[in-house]
Amino acid sequence: MTDYIDKADLHWNEAGTLDEKMEAIHIQKYYAMFLMDMQQWFEYRRTGHPNLPKGPGLRNNGVMPARMNYPVYVQSTNPTNYKLAVSRQGPDVISTEVWWQKP
Repeated sequence: MTDYIDKADLHWNEAGTLDEKMEAIHIQKYYAMFLMDMQQWFEYRRTGHPNLPKGPGLRNNGVMPARMNYPVYVQSTNPTNYKLAVSRQGPDVISTEVWWQKP
């Protein structure tokens, strides 16, 4: 078991800060959830971990998107509730943070 962990380069630093420990935990969780729908993105927004690279492809001026826009079909088939939701949540843009999101 020790040989497997050593080759995987997984080392726990008990003297690390809380932030360093959370980073170590969440990078492994990110890898484990990578192909599971969008769960890794939700975890990133919830915790702020792991520290992910942000490339030029981000549409939000280099900031990780905070939410997804409502689909056009929702806007057109249910305009009353769409407008109500937007009035409560904030603008329907990818930079509007959800209430539980860690800034």
